[in-house]
Amino acid sequence: MTSVCVNNHSRNIEFHIICDELQESDLEKFSILSNLYRRCISFYLLGKDNPFKELKISLHASPANYYRLAIPYVLSEGIHKVLYLDADLVCNAELTDLWNTNINDFPLAACPINDQERIDKLELASGRYFNTGVMLINLNKWMNDQVSIKAIEFIEQKPELIRFWDQDGINKIIDGGFKSLDAKWNNTIYMDRPVFRQVEGAAIIHFVGALKPWQKCSDTRKEIYWNYLKMSPWSDAYLNRERVIEEMIIEKINFLILSVFRKARQFKEQNQLLKKLTKAF
Repeated sequence: MTSVCVNNHSRNIEFHIICDELQESDLEKFSILSNLYRRCISFYLLGKDNPFKELKISLHASPANYYRLAIPYVLSEGIHKVLYLDADLVCNAELTDLWNTNINDFPLAACPINDQERIDKLELASGRYFNTGVMLINLNKWMNDQVSIKAIEFIEQKPELIRFWDQDGINKIIDGGFKSLDAKWNNTIYMDRPVFRQVEGAAIIHFVGALKPWQKCSDTRKEIYWNYLKMSPWSDAYLNRERVIEEMIIEKINFLILSVFRKARQFKEQNQLLKKLTKAF
């Protein structure tokens, strides 16, 4: 949110946050953010008994992965278009061109990704698949097409086909019927993979996968996240960064010691086995 505000001073932006709980400390920081950039922030608490708790989750996911399906039902009727942004990304440029994308004939606009495994598994006739971390949504058409309802039904009926939660469900229902966005609007980075698909002039940097920039890792590609964190009301987390780095170093030393110990034990076990084999033959 801070990164959006920093790069979009001239835009009249309203934030809408869907969650199941809010801590008092976070509310105070959201208030600071709202006052600092003069932005309206609205909260929508789904409650712990929300219907998404019964849907399939796996890996690093939680029921919150499904909360974007609630967007058309929690926002006021006067809102016809919304830009959905995942929590694990930062905005690094002005978003006006993205917002002005014409989606009158589509339920949404998103960045297509090359994932043939998902296309085949979900039997997408269009041969197209997209990442739901950044979506410009036409709420009227989304509701008319019953995207959320049909996606939930598909996930409930075919859990064995689901890998990426609501993303798979939405893709199945949309099946290629979305407006393609340039990759600069959703430059995905996997920090647990050495290959970095660098998009020139990327406006949105999206840290996908299980490893996130706020977790322990030495990947320098997370620096842009920490830079915006320092500007935010959550900047006190930056003060703990040196401690995190120290923990990383200690963790690596412990890993090396453990590796040496394992190799020594393995050598000893192999030596004992060799002696037994020698005696046996």
